[in-house]
Amino acid sequence: MKILIGMNLSPSWAKVLNEAGIEAIHWSEVGPAITPDPAIMAMPQRTGLSS
Repeated sequence: MKILIGMNLSPSWAKVLNEAGIEAIHWSEVGPAITPDPAIMAMPQRTGLSS
């Protein structure tokens, strides 16, 4: 499972989860902070990530 971490959480969560063996990425690594919520929520469906 891959996890997409939203802008409301610290990017450090991606590091914590990756170190625990859970593939995770913070939204700031894949899109701009001003991206509307509907576009952010659609991203996991397009890429196979969980949100």
